[in-house]
Amino acid sequence: MALRGLDISAESKFEFTLPKGCKIWPAPQYGQYSPHVEGSKAPNPSARRRRQSILNRPAKAAKARMARRSAVKEVGPEPSCSHLPLTPRDKPLHFLTIPGELRDMVYDLIVPRNTKIIAQNRPCFERRPGRKGSREIIRRYPLEPKIAQVSRQSRKEVLSIFYAANTFIFRRSQNRLLRNFSITDPAWLSKWFQGCPSSEFLRRVTLQFDACTRNVLYSVTFTLEKDSEEQIRAAHDFNKPQYCACLENTLVTQVLNPVTMSSNLAYVATMLAWRRRNAVLILGVRDDGADGMYRFPTARCLICHKRHPTHVGID
Repeated sequence: MALRGLDISAESKFEFTLPKGCKIWPAPQYGQYSPHVEGSKAPNPSARRRRQSILNRPAKAAKARMARRSAVKEVGPEPSCSHLPLTPRDKPLHFLTIPGELRDMVYDLIVPRNTKIIAQNRPCFERRPGRKGSREIIRRYPLEPKIAQVSRQSRKEVLSIFYAANTFIFRRSQNRLLRNFSITDPAWLSKWFQGCPSSEFLRRVTLQFDACTRNVLYSVTFTLEKDSEEQIRAAHDFNKPQYCACLENTLVTQVLNPVTMSSNLAYVATMLAWRRRNAVLILGVRDDGADGMYRFPTARCLICHKRHPTHVGID
């Protein structure tokens, strides 16, 4: 081994004598594993192997860089000015453009009710925009279907079915707060009909008035119907043989009088309510102890000689 131009080998001889206890020099190993270094440790084969594996590991291939997008957008080809004629499109389909038969089928699904409709007048409070407080208004019930608010044409079609296909009941409200707005009062009844001109399409109307016999409260029902030939039929259900029914029979006869007969069912119902009210006011006496009902001055009728009901109501 050559070191700074000197030839050092195992056969080299020196001109000094080694002291006792001195290790043989040159040593067989050098570096950090030399026996002359204090605290030297044996080589760790696992660490050497790990270093060799890292050196022998193949280098990773460099990732290819993506080309940067150009700031200038590429301009596409200009659209051609020559084209074929466009095919004609169908007109947009609206609900009011479909045939009337199909619209009637839709109305028949959402407008008719399975039960009888009770008509009422209710007081409501409406706030006025830009003013303090609110004002009281009278609102008609039942409310008309929402589909009737789409257009004038749909309103006319829907309400004609709504009033023709349903049966409306006009009777005194059981709530004492609404007694002053009773729908059986002829004045409120006429206002209810005047509130909607479509009520001329009515075909079935029921009027119920309170009556009392021996402290038993019941209702006298008048039924008005219009058939397919625009003829009106009237009847009542007061069929108690021991009590007088002359008032009810007279009202039905007057309503069906061909001289004063009308094809408008709303007008006929209002006329029946007015005539009954006037007849009770003439024949009866108001009894404040019977919730404002009227009683007859005589116990028996002068025509049929049957007993009168104890009390009858007019509103």
